[in-house]
Amino acid sequence: MGGEKEEPAKHKRTLLYDWQTIESDHITPEEGAAGFRLGCVATAREDLLIYIPEESRTGKQVVSKAARPIPIDHDPAVKTYFLHVPEASLTDPSGDFERLGQAL
Repeated sequence: MGGEKEEPAKHKRTLLYDWQTIESDHITPEEGAAGFRLGCVATAREDLLIYIPEESRTGKQVVSKAARPIPIDHDPAVKTYFLHVPEASLTDPSGDFERLGQAL
């Protein structure tokens, strides 16, 4: 037909489950007709393409063109320590936890 294109499969609204009533509280009828949905309640049926308007984005998109070295100071919160804990024996009735506490 005269220059009209069919909507690509990834853009069809059938990829989302039915409209939730809570969406009507936040989306105008015009926005709903344009395909707007609330991401927090709209559930996808299969893979789909999502467009987030520029005014809704919290930050600007950054495209990194080349890898660059970023110095990182490695200072983990968890460290490894080695202890010598005496083996359990029949002559010492203390448990593993007690022997570990004594070694610490």
